[in-house]
Amino acid sequence: MKFVTLIIYFSILIAQDPPESFNYTSTNSSGVFQGQATIDGIPAGAGDWAAAFDEDGNCAGASELILDGGTAYINLSIYGDDGTTPDIDEGMNAGENFYLKLWDSSSDMILDYSDGFDCWFNNNGAPMAGCGDVNTVYDFPSTVSDVDPDFSFSLATSGSGNTYDLTFGFSPDATDDYDSDFDMYAPPAPPPPAFDAALFWGGDRYYTQILNGSYADLNEHVYDISLAYDTDNLITIDWYNDGYSDAMSSVILQDAFGGIFINIDMVDGSGTIDEAFASIDISDPSHLILSVYNPAVTTLKLKVTPNAYDAEPTDDTAPEVGDIPDQVVNLGDEFTPFDLDDYLTELDGDEISWSYVIEGQEPEPGFAGTISASGSGNTYDMTFGFHPDATDGYDMGIDLYAPPAPPPPAFDAALGWEGDRYYAQILAWDGDYSEHEYDILLAYDTDNLITLSWDNTGWGDLMSSCELQDAFGGAMITVDMLTETELTLDNPAFTTLKLKVTPLPDAMSTRGVVVDIDGDNIVTVTYDDGWMGSETVNFTATDQTADMLSDSDDATFTVEALPPGDPDFAVTMNVEGEGVAYDLSWGMSPDATDGYDDGIDSYAPPAPPPPAFDAALGWMGDRYFTQIVSSTMNTISMNVLLQYPEDNVITISWNNSDWVQYFESIYLEDSFGGQMVSVDMLSSNTLVLNDPAFNTLVINFTPSGGTPPPSDNPWEGLVTPTPTSGVFQGQALVNGSSASSGDW
Repeated sequence: MKFVTLIIYFSILIAQDPPESFNYTSTNSSGVFQGQATIDGIPAGAGDWAAAFDEDGNCAGASELILDGGTAYINLSIYGDDGTTPDIDEGMNAGENFYLKLWDSSSDMILDYSDGFDCWFNNNGAPMAGCGDVNTVYDFPSTVSDVDPDFSFSLATSGSGNTYDLTFGFSPDATDDYDSDFDMYAPPAPPPPAFDAALFWGGDRYYTQILNGSYADLNEHVYDISLAYDTDNLITIDWYNDGYSDAMSSVILQDAFGGIFINIDMVDGSGTIDEAFASIDISDPSHLILSVYNPAVTTLKLKVTPNAYDAEPTDDTAPEVGDIPDQVVNLGDEFTPFDLDDYLTELDGDEISWSYVIEGQEPEPGFAGTISASGSGNTYDMTFGFHPDATDGYDMGIDLYAPPAPPPPAFDAALGWEGDRYYAQILAWDGDYSEHEYDILLAYDTDNLITLSWDNTGWGDLMSSCELQDAFGGAMITVDMLTETELTLDNPAFTTLKLKVTPLPDAMSTRGVVVDIDGDNIVTVTYDDGWMGSETVNFTATDQTADMLSDSDDATFTVEALPPGDPDFAVTMNVEGEGVAYDLSWGMSPDATDGYDDGIDSYAPPAPPPPAFDAALGWMGDRYFTQIVSSTMNTISMNVLLQYPEDNVITISWNNSDWVQYFESIYLEDSFGGQMVSVDMLSSNTLVLNDPAFNTLVINFTPSGGTPPPSDNPWEGLVTPTPTSGVFQGQALVNGSSASSGDW
């Protein structure tokens, strides 16, 4: 008795459940298939199971083998489809083939019988005559194929307007860990509430995870699908099931609670779903769509059992890409656009999709966009956006205050945020992807005309919406800034516009080189103002075929400082008062002198009697609208002579977008050494004066390029030393400024 009890206890310990793919639904119609099961000619063992599958891959019945006298008997009830549930395929239909599988519990492998059977009929649970026989042996080879699984499929997971493709599969060249040639990590999920989806395997998050494919491991593999919901609590997962039955003996999608609420066969969508949690659309049998709308479902189980299946080999030939030229330009110059198709060889004539990656350029969350407001010959750039280092208040080094608006009538424009005026206001990138609303504050000159313009290239990848509206809820003005690029206003009643910006969670911005590939595969490479350096861009051509074969080539784009030489440039600032404006230009040229040069310089007439607005450059006792001095590496000081109009307001503005290549430094200061007015003209672009005591300003500028001063004595050969000498001492000025190191 003790011996019998021990055997029973031991049997319970080693018993195993059959694989989930052997689960079936009993119906009121069935027939019994009988026979003997062997594996490679040897009787199957204790704990092995046999199962029957219909032509659609549905398990129609399964039972454990019966061992008696060293023989493993099959006594398998095979169930028919339930006609009262037309949307669910539980089993066999008349005239349909079925296929036998055997689960070898000792190796945990599912083996296939080589032939199908077309003999099923409903025999009310009795053995089917002519369909199996208790004396017939059915042999299941343990190595039906030495083909390693090699395939992949994708699930499109969508929420809140975003879609992530989650790709699973097998390859003999992959491991069950991260493989750089196959897999792609997913970033951490954003702060809730925000949509997110990723595969979870081995403790890591993936968009793509391809496992090792081996014909010796045709067992069930379980991925997790991690989900996070936006405020609408809706996520859809859709897939095309073409090839699923060939590649996998079973592919099941379940909830994390063992399929209590969601348990579906991904081949045909059959199974069970609790409608309080999800629903499935199988109206297109080849394209199934699962909708999950209960945020309690944060994890799904993707259970995949591969077949010894290799996706069909292809005769497709990969495209060839090569010899894309490098480009080098001087700061301020443009790169030459080029056609990628000129560097492509496509032997098959397949459609090609181009993409690019800027090597080593790490995107950072957030972005910035700029709106240019123009009126009366002046332009103000207003920059908005988001950055993880910013707050929603003023941030030194990120934001830029705007001065008070001048007295009307005078053109002015600024961003309004929390009661302050800005030329640049970057908000916090803190997981708040809701709509953010700036004000655009406008003042009109006498012509009542303001033009707003913006370059929206790439904005659709950064913002789900970006609108300009009037302050009355868009009753008269609503502009979609993602599709439009300009707005002209001619009604001074519109003194405030609303800039409504909704950022996307995956918005990324980069600094330096920007690459754009248009619909004709023409590449335009640009760079940020003042940026210098090199970036290597990898351009990839991909066949738009099932295999998506590709090839790529690198090109390096370099922006250099102007080559050394004599400074040769001219810049301009606009000085405006009471509707009258003068452009004042200054600079350096090796062809100019420090006096008046006909064809280069332009005198200004005497100032009109006050009170009348006037502005001119002051240089060596003369008045100029344009004064270009001789090239030098010295610091130059040039006066700005001002006379105020009756309203005592003068506005000075300049476009400094390319000035960094000309100046090492340039300041606009009062004539008292900058004690009260000192403006860095490289970082600011406007100055408003309202005190007529400041009737003279000084431009102090040092050029950034030029020929270095000679290290040898330029007077060599002109002076003859004698036994007698004396030393003369003093301080040297050039145009009132200290001479430079290296001068003689």
